[in-house]
Formats: sequence, structure tokens, C-alpha cells
Amino acid sequence: ARQANRTAPSIGRKVARVTRNNVERACVANDPTLARHNLGAWLAARWQTSQSVALAAVADEPVVHALSAALFAGGRSAQWNGTALRGWLSTVPTALPTAISATPDMALPPLYPQ
Repeated sequence: ARQANRTAPSIGRKVARVTRNNVERACVANDPTLARHNLGAWLAARWQTSQSVALAAVADEPVVHALSAALFAGGRSAQWNGTALRGWLSTVPTALPTAISATPDMALPPLYPQ
């Protein structure tokens, strides 16, 4: 059990390192689809949370907004340049922002309150 406790964090760090490299490769290739997929995986591994929570935590960042705009711009994704996103990666905090981590389940209110 003691060995397993030391191994789990190192596996998480390795996954985070590999997925960050994948984000950077997608940025260099100016591939917004691959960049978004790998960004979610990297943030989830870095913050040990789900991809949806991780992406929600950074959704208001201008570079993430530009990435989303490129993906949903009706075929204009070829114009996306990954340079800004690649530079932004080094500014991402090591811990999930507290506003997001305080509401881990992000539950919706009941549809028919009593």
C-alpha cells in the first residue's frame, strides 16, 4: 500500500506531462480540435478532476475563448493560430481555482422545486 501511494502521484504527473506535450504539439500544428481535446485532458490530469470541470474553470480565459470560437466558427478553424494558447499554458495555476473547486458536482437546481 505504501508503494501504491508513492506511485499514484507520479503517474498523474506523467499523464499531465504527456498531455501538455500533446497540447503544445496541437498548438504548433494550429489544430484547434486536437488542442481542445488535449487541453481538457491536461487540465483534468493537472487538477485531478473531470475534463468538463477543468474546461469550465478556464472557459473565460481569452485564449480558451478564441479556441472555442475557432471550433464553432462554421469552418473557419483553419485561421486559428495556437501560439497564444501555447504561451498561456505556463500561466495555468497548479491547483484548480477555488471558485470551481468549491462546487465539485456543479449540480443544477431541481426542475420542479417543491
